Amino acid sequence: MDPAAQALVSSQLMGQARYIVGIDLGTTNCALAYVDLADGADKPPVRLFEIPQLVDESRIAKRPGLPSFLYLPGAHDLPSGSTGLTWDPKRDYAVGAFARDHGALIPARLVSSAKSWLCHGGVDRSSDLLPWGSPSEVPHLSPVLASSRYLQHLREAWDHEMSAGRSEWTLSQCDVVLTVPASFDEVARELTVEAAQRAGLQHFTLLEEPQAAFYSWMRGQGEYWQEILHDGQEILVCDVGGGTSDFSLITVTGEGDEMALQRKAVGDHLMLGGDNMDLALARHLEKRLVKRAGELSARQWGALVHACRQAKEKLLSPMGEERHTITLAGSGSKVIGGSLRIDLFRDEVEEIVLDGFFPPCGLEEPVKPKRMGLQELGLPYANEPAITRNLAAFLKRHQSKPDALLFNGGAMKASLVQDRVVESLDRWFGEEPEVLESSSLDLAVALGAANYGLVRAGKGIRIGGGTARSYYLGVADSSGSKNAVCLIPFGVEEGDEVEIADRVFELITDRPVSFPLYSSTAPLGHDAGKLTEITDDVFVELPSLHTVIHLDGKSKGQPLPVRVGGRLTELGTLQLWCAAKEGKNRWDLEFSLRDEGKEEPGATGPAVGDASVELGDEQQQQAAELMAQLFAPKRKGGNDGPRSLIKKLEGVFDAGRMQWPGSEIRLLWSSLWQLSEQRRHSPEHEAAWLSLAGIVLRPGFGDPLDNRRIENAWSIYRDGIVHSNDTWCRIGWWIFWRRIAGGLDKPQQLELTNKLAPPLLSGAALKAAGATGKKSSKGKKGKGKKGAGDGMNRQELAEKWRTVASLERIPATTKEGLGDVALRNAIAGRGDFAFWALGRLGARVPLYGAVRDVAAVEKVEGWLDRLLSLDWQQKRGVALAVVLLARRAGNDDRDIDEKMRDVLVDRLRQIECSDGLLRLVMEVTVLQEQEKAQLFGDTLPTGLRLSDSE
Repeated sequence: MDPAAQALVSSQLMGQARYIVGIDLGTTNCALAYVDLADGADKPPVRLFEIPQLVDESRIAKRPGLPSFLYLPGAHDLPSGSTGLTWDPKRDYAVGAFARDHGALIPARLVSSAKSWLCHGGVDRSSDLLPWGSPSEVPHLSPVLASSRYLQHLREAWDHEMSAGRSEWTLSQCDVVLTVPASFDEVARELTVEAAQRAGLQHFTLLEEPQAAFYSWMRGQGEYWQEILHDGQEILVCDVGGGTSDFSLITVTGEGDEMALQRKAVGDHLMLGGDNMDLALARHLEKRLVKRAGELSARQWGALVHACRQAKEKLLSPMGEERHTITLAGSGSKVIGGSLRIDLFRDEVEEIVLDGFFPPCGLEEPVKPKRMGLQELGLPYANEPAITRNLAAFLKRHQSKPDALLFNGGAMKASLVQDRVVESLDRWFGEEPEVLESSSLDLAVALGAANYGLVRAGKGIRIGGGTARSYYLGVADSSGSKNAVCLIPFGVEEGDEVEIADRVFELITDRPVSFPLYSSTAPLGHDAGKLTEITDDVFVELPSLHTVIHLDGKSKGQPLPVRVGGRLTELGTLQLWCAAKEGKNRWDLEFSLRDEGKEEPGATGPAVGDASVELGDEQQQQAAELMAQLFAPKRKGGNDGPRSLIKKLEGVFDAGRMQWPGSEIRLLWSSLWQLSEQRRHSPEHEAAWLSLAGIVLRPGFGDPLDNRRIENAWSIYRDGIVHSNDTWCRIGWWIFWRRIAGGLDKPQQLELTNKLAPPLLSGAALKAAGATGKKSSKGKKGKGKKGAGDGMNRQELAEKWRTVASLERIPATTKEGLGDVALRNAIAGRGDFAFWALGRLGARVPLYGAVRDVAAVEKVEGWLDRLLSLDWQQKRGVALAVVLLARRAGNDDRDIDEKMRDVLVDRLRQIECSDGLLRLVMEVTVLQEQEKAQLFGDTLPTGLRLSDSE
C-alpha cells in the first residue's frame, strides 16, 4: 500500500470512519454492502448488510435488499402507527417490501421507478410528479426526493444497527461508494448527488454499475482472477436491471502483477429492462382477462403488473414451475365483478421475454429509429425493445468482438436469458465468449461498490478509463449547420481540467446566455477544441447550460471575450465554466434543470430552439429606446403614444409580433420591466404595457430565466389594475395572465382562480355582461362602469373564462366545477369561448400541467354525452372542445370509452373536422403548429418548440 493510502486507512481507524460502504441505488431494489476497516485481514471481507424494513403492517424484518418502492398511505388506509419504524415510530410513509406489496393493491399511492425518472430528460426531474398520474389529493414527490428517501432509510437503518451510538461510525461519516448506470447523463448524476446529500450522506463518490459488477467478480475470484484473464482480452459487461440496460467494454493489458484494466466504452442510455418485461406480460394477460384494454381498474392493473414480476422470476428460474396462478381482487365495477384468476405458463413467459426482448438477430440488423411518443407509465422507454439488437448496435459502433462476458442485473438471472445472449454472440462472431460467473446478479453491484472503496484505498487494481463519453459545446454558425466544439474529450480522468485555449467565445454581459451541450459515446477521437458537425445518430443532446455574467461600468451589456473549460470532478460529475480572456474572472455554467417549463409527462413543454427571425443588438437597442420614448408621459402636441408601440416594433424587427422569436424577445423584458411604473400615466399606457408584456413573456416558460421574469410579473398582480374603471385595461389584464399562465406556479394559479371562479360559477358575471350575447356599448371607447370592474362586457367575460381555463395546475375538482358551468354556457349559446374553456378544463392531455390535475374521465364522458345531443353544425367551437375532451392520451385512467370515441370520430368527420385534429382523437400523437396555437389560444413565439413527452 502506498503511503497516502496507508494514511487514509490509519486516519479512518483512528476515529474518523471505520467502514467503507457500497450502495446500489437500483430501479427496483437497493442493496448495501460494507467493509470493516477494523478487520485485521490484509484484505478485509466484503459483507452484505441485512436491511431492517417494514414487511407488513407494524412488522419489521431484515432483508438482503430494500425494494425501491415508496408508499404514501391515505388518511384511513392503514391503522395509525402501522408505518412506524424502530428509529422513527411516527414515520407516515413506507419504503421497501411492504411499500411494494401493499402499494400494488393501491397503485395511485405507490411511487416506483424513481431512478428511471431521474434520467427522464423530458420533464423537470425536480418537480413533484410521483406517483405519476395519481389524483391531486395524493401527496406527490419529485424523483429526487423519492430517491433521497430510499437512501435516508438505508442511512437510518445502518445507524440503528451498526453505529453503536458512535457518531464516527454513522453512515454520514463512512466512505460511501454510490452506483449509477454507466449511461446516466450528467443531469441524472447531479440529481443523484443531490438525493444523497439530502439523505445526509457526506463522504461519497459515484461509480458506474457495470464496473461495480466487475469489481464484485474480481473479489469473488480471490487471488486467481488475474490467472483467468489474459493480455488483449475484451470483456463485455451486460447489465440489464429493472429499468435500464447498460453495456460496458473492459480491456485487459499485461499479465500477472503487470495486468491493467481499462474501461473502453459504455453504451448510450437505454431505459429498457425488467419493468418492460413485466408490463409486456401484464398486457398479454389483460387480453385474456377482459375484452379490451383499459377495462381493468387502476388497482387491478397495478396488482397484475406486480404479480407478473413475481411470476416471471419463478417461471424462469432453473427449477421453475410450469405454471403460476395469479389472482386479482374484483373491482366492484360494472365491467368486472368478483375476483379474477388466471394461469401464466412457463412457455408463455419464455416466448414473451425471450422472443420479445432477446430475439435472434443479425449483427448488422438496425434498431428502430428514435421517435417521439407517449409511453407506458409516462417513461420514455427505448423504442427498440430487443436488447439483442441494441447490443449488436453497441458492439458494431465500437468494433468489438468480446472474448469474455459478465452478466449483471435481475433481468439476467434466468439461465434461458443468458443462453440467448451467448447464442447471439456466437452467431455474430462464430465463437462463444467465456462466461465469467457472478455469485449474485442482484447484489453484485453493492458488493463491488464496497470493494471499489478498498481499491481506492490502495487494496487492489483499479479500472482506468476516465470519462466514458466526450462532451461538445454548441457554437453559432452562419451557414446554418449545427456545429459544436469538443470540450471534454473521451477518457479525461477524474480531477483533470481541460480548457479550450485556442478558441475564444463572445458573451453578452448582463443578459442570460445559453449553451447547447451534447455528448457522444462513439469513438470519435476528438481532442479538446475540435469543431465537428452534430448529427442525431452519434450525439445526444443534453439540457443546455446557462449563466448570466454581470459586469459594472462601461462594459455592461457589451460582448465579453471568454474561454470555456471543464473538469471531471472526483465525485464523478461534470463541472463546466467560462472565464474572461483578460483578467481572472470566472463563471460556473449550470444545467437548465428547473426552469424549462417541463412539469411532467403528458404536459407539452416548450424549450428554447432556433429562431426563424434573429434580432440583432442594434434592433434590441432601437426597441429599448422606442419603448422608453412611447411610454413617457403624454405631452400636449405629441404625435404618438404607447398605442402605436407594437406596430412600430414590428417595423423595427421587420416581422409581425407573433413571429418575434421567443428566445430573443425575452431580452425586451428587462427594459419593459423598468418601464412598468409608466403604465400608471393613463389607461392607454397600461393597456399597451400589458399587451406587449404578454407578447414578450408568452407562454410564461421555456427560457432558463423565465421564473425570475414571472416573479417580476407577479408583483404587478399584487399591485392590481391601475385603471380598473377602463374596460380595455381590464380585458388586457386577463389576456396578459392567460398568455403567461404556464409560468405561474400552483399557489399563484390558485390565487387567480379564487379571484375569477366565484362570479363565473355564480352566474353573476354572465348577468353583468348581458345574457343575450351583445357587447356592452360602454367598452367602445375604453370607458366602462366605475367601481373595480363591476361593469363587464362580453369580451371581458370571455377573457376571464379563457384565463381560468388556462390554469392547468389547479385541482381537478375545481376544473370539474368550472367545466359544468362552461358546458351550460356553451349549450345555451352564450359564446364560443365557453366551448374553448370547456375543452381546456377537461383536456385529456395537459399542455404544461400535471396529469394528476386532469379532470376525471367519468366527468368528461358526461360532458361529451351532453355535447352529442347538440347540432354541431350550429355550434361553432364544439369541434375543438370535443377534440380536447376526447384526445387519446395512451393512458387507461384518462382515455374515454372506445365506443364513445368511435361515435365522436364519426360526428367530427360529418362536420369536416381537420385531419390534424381528428388524428389527436384517434391516435397518440404530437401536436402540429396550427393545433398548438388553437389549444394555447395564441401563436407561440418562434424559437420555443413544443414536444409531447409522456
